[in-house]
Amino acid sequence: MFETVEDALALLESLSAPPQLVQHHRLVVEAALELVKQLHHLFPEFAFNRQLVLVGAALHDAEKIQHQNEISGSGNHHERDGEQLLLSLDLLPEIARFCRTHAQWRSIDATTEDWLVALADSLWKGCRNQELEAKTIDAIAKQTGKDFWDVFIAADSLFEAVADCSQERLSRSLL
Repeated sequence: MFETVEDALALLESLSAPPQLVQHHRLVVEAALELVKQLHHLFPEFAFNRQLVLVGAALHDAEKIQHQNEISGSGNHHERDGEQLLLSLDLLPEIARFCRTHAQWRSIDATTEDWLVALADSLWKGCRNQELEAKTIDAIAKQTGKDFWDVFIAADSLFEAVADCSQERLSRSLL
């Protein structure tokens, strides 16, 4: 696995990713970093691979390099193709899967890390997804033995705080 997010972003640049795409990944990483830091603070006993989440956030849209029409438009070709691209570069399947799972977390056997990358990819731009947030809250409650609604109160405030920074992040997404 990459040692740092910067290694992952450097990979995108070495593959000639457009600056707008690299910036998108940086902004999703910012949201992911805030999310994982605060989750660790709020629920120190909640176990997940922080580094995997951050690297996943840094690479989740990697194949938009080839599917550039999906950078600002709709489409999901980058998901399957991104996973294949990263696997072809000998990245671990645990990393490559984020290209697919960040958008397909409903239809697969998703991990906590998958949900956190998907959350960061939504929250960075101010979008809240109640179903995704509920899955994450439920996972925290089950793993920590805390009451769902107690976790909900703390996590909902965290998700709102990350989403509240979206206007500033969106302004930096325009290069």
